[in-house]
Amino acid sequence: MLDTTVNTAGFVLVSISFTCFGLLMLRGFSRPIGWIAIVAGIFTLAGQIPPLASLFIVANVAYIGWYVGIGRRFRQVARRNG
Repeated sequence: MLDTTVNTAGFVLVSISFTCFGLLMLRGFSRPIGWIAIVAGIFTLAGQIPPLASLFIVANVAYIGWYVGIGRRFRQVARRNG
C-alpha cells in the first residue's frame, strides 16, 4: 500500500511540475511545446485514476514529443547563433 501511495504521489508531483512548466513555455518559449507539456502533465495525473489508466500511455507519448520538440528548438537556436 505504501509503495503505491508513494508512486502515485511521485506522479502527481511530475504532473504538477510539467503542467506549470508548460504554462511558462506558453508565455515565452514555444506555444506548441508548452501545450505538449500541459497535455503530458494533465494526462499523467488523470492516468493515475484506474478507469483512466490508458491516458498514461498518451502522457508518455507526449513526454517523448516534448523532448523531441525541445531538442529541435534548441538546435534551431544554436544554428542561428552559431
